[in-house]
Amino acid sequence: MFVISGAYGMFEYTKRYSFCKGCHEMNQAHDTWMASKHGPILSEIDSCMACHAEEGAWGYIKAKVGGLASIYYHISGQITDHYLEVDKGKKPVYCTKSECHYVNDLEVDLKIRVDHKFHAEKGFYCTSCHDRIAHGWDEDLRESPNMQHACFNCHDGKTAPKDDCGMCHIYQDKMLKGIGMDNIFSCHGDDYLCADCHINACTPDLETCSSCHDEDIFDQAEQLQTKVSVALEELEATLRQLDRIFAHYESNKSMNNKTFYEKNHRFYVEATENYQFIKKDSSRGVHHPDYVWKLLQISKEKAEQIIFSLKNLPGRD
Repeated sequence: MFVISGAYGMFEYTKRYSFCKGCHEMNQAHDTWMASKHGPILSEIDSCMACHAEEGAWGYIKAKVGGLASIYYHISGQITDHYLEVDKGKKPVYCTKSECHYVNDLEVDLKIRVDHKFHAEKGFYCTSCHDRIAHGWDEDLRESPNMQHACFNCHDGKTAPKDDCGMCHIYQDKMLKGIGMDNIFSCHGDDYLCADCHINACTPDLETCSSCHDEDIFDQAEQLQTKVSVALEELEATLRQLDRIFAHYESNKSMNNKTFYEKNHRFYVEATENYQFIKKDSSRGVHHPDYVWKLLQISKEKAEQIIFSLKNLPGRD
């Protein structure tokens, strides 16, 4: 009985992250994980095995057996920076399992379109692209892959397309083209490729922009982004008010107003889609200022008109 209890106690202890941190080589991995949204401070995950083992007892045992190699290298003193870096992003990390992530759900509400299911079926681990999502200090690299060090490993123009940015960055591509509106000219979209400004897939800097613009372009861009951010916040507040109005009407709707309701609800959906479109573009107007202002103006007018109309519907309490 004592042996069984001892074995169970050791089993439970080796599941704790304090056990993994016992090897000094794991200090940085432990500390960055603690600070990430996958750590015990910001989530309910309190074990390394939650991500580094398949589901079930057998998955845990397999992970522990695989970890024996790390213990050997630690004891023998053969762990080096090269060992820790080798195949980074390709080591087994099990993100898609019950109570965690589902591949089909990952396509919802993305700022860029990436076929996660396609990549998963090709044999890529999530960490093949998101290699710093739980173990990195740089917050900018946690959510989105670094294009230079992740995407371009395959998207090199040979293995996979490299210059067709709109294949993934669909909202940015539509913004530059001014989809749905004629005669709204965008010099960025018509005269330049994305790579002309986003050199090495990076955010444009003063040197890049000053090749076409005056040096005060950054001040102008900052003012534009501030105005767009304020307008988006105002539109969001109006859309929240519409949420409440439609919810109230749904619970008290009259068949006499069905057509009127459906028409106004359609306007509400269009205003919401414009809001989400601008948010997902992420440039806050820089990609196409005139187009953004036009979308904001149309959305604001529709939303305000709907509020006025719905408040005066016959039979509404």
